[in-house]
Amino acid sequence: EAVVSTQSTGTEIKYFQDLLVDTPKHCRHQYMLAFKELCLSRGDKELFQTIEKWTVPEFPVRGDQLIKELGLPKGPLISKYFYLAKTKWKENHYTMSREEVLEYLKSEYEKAS
Repeated sequence: EAVVSTQSTGTEIKYFQDLLVDTPKHCRHQYMLAFKELCLSRGDKELFQTIEKWTVPEFPVRGDQLIKELGLPKGPLISKYFYLAKTKWKENHYTMSREEVLEYLKSEYEKAS
């Protein structure tokens, strides 16, 4: 018989926060309904309440800003650096400002050039 833990870990909470951040705004309501069902089936109301109360932050940089502010050429590099920036932002618990994200990307782009 499998033992199901009802204690949420910080890693588990962060995992679901990252999923919400990556979920398009128009799909978040459906995601939350499915997430609620998952938590209730596990007997983990605390996890659901934690995520439900959390305000989903918006990523502070858009792809067009990478072209304009960093001088990146249009094309596949935009996707690569956008993904790199968003990953770094999530690793830093969504606290990096627009300027910090752009500075990070500028240094990464210069390293690769």
